[in-house]
Amino acid sequence: MAKALIALALCLCISLPVAAAAPKKPPAWAELTPEQQQILAPLGPDWDKLEPARKRKWIGIAKRYPKMKPDEQARVQRRMQAWAKLTPKERQDARERYKKIKNLPPDKKEGLKQKWEEYNRLPEQERRKLGSTPRKPPTAAPAGAPDAPPAAAAPEEAPAAAGALTPSGHAFQLYLFLVLGIYFVACWSRAGRTLPMQTWKLRLVRGENLPVGAGRALLRYALAWPSLLLLGGGFLWAFLDRDRQFLHDRLAGTRIVTTETGKCEG
Repeated sequence: MAKALIALALCLCISLPVAAAAPKKPPAWAELTPEQQQILAPLGPDWDKLEPARKRKWIGIAKRYPKMKPDEQARVQRRMQAWAKLTPKERQDARERYKKIKNLPPDKKEGLKQKWEEYNRLPEQERRKLGSTPRKPPTAAPAGAPDAPPAAAAPEEAPAAAGALTPSGHAFQLYLFLVLGIYFVACWSRAGRTLPMQTWKLRLVRGENLPVGAGRALLRYALAWPSLLLLGGGFLWAFLDRDRQFLHDRLAGTRIVTTETGKCEG
């Protein structure tokens, strides 16, 4: 879907390169800088097993780490150490707890956050003592309460939601579709052209060189999708059309003309 969006921008031949390139694969542990390895040391043994979204999140934290206050740095280190000490089962439990926490009302989330901060401020001995006490059943207390160490993993799950914004996520695809749509419709309806069209001395018009309104511009953008997805048939139509118009231009009642002569160019 994301590739199709980018292909649409290229096939229209009238857009800026607004489609962002897919992010690079996060580096392996051996590829991190010595400074990053020192900051992220607690995650070292499990680094290559982490999901790409989590790696990017921790690399971002490592970049901000030198500018953090000492208490913030200590909190980050405790989070990493707590996560590294968890067993696979405890990490899975933490993920389930985080899913439940996301559905809590804001006031309860704030209460859990405060309890978690209080837990982090406890001495190491006290935290171990709390961790050695039997855990309550999920129905007896809010999921993710800091009476058991697995709750420490909850902050680690935040990147899971960010995965929706990667090129493979539906949210990213919708975002890219909307960004392209806003760009095209705004340019076509306001000036009749995008910046590349201005360079090539082209303009989108309707009828007898009349301006294209927002509604017609939106219709053209929507119709360009079938033109692309049907193996580019709507663009190839220009070779058969008597006025060298794309199929979506023919259906939308628009056409591209040169600003010097007004001659139809497709």
